[in-house]
Amino acid sequence: LKELGYDASNPGNASNSAFTQTEVRVKSGADGASLLQRLILDLAPDYEAVQSTNLDDDSTYAAEVILGEK
Repeated sequence: LKELGYDASNPGNASNSAFTQTEVRVKSGADGASLLQRLILDLAPDYEAVQSTNLDDDSTYAAEVILGEK
């Protein structure tokens, strides 16, 4: 995602390794919806990403991607 211009400033590990699907979380609202669609499309060559629950509005980040098996 960095190569596509995303700011991946705080990579880390998921809370567990049981994620079978790649999940994308964004803040609610129009900007979040647009970012969600862009991320899903940009991940599409390698992952079958789906929307997960929304991030809290006071979250430091605009989005969170949890890579799963797909």
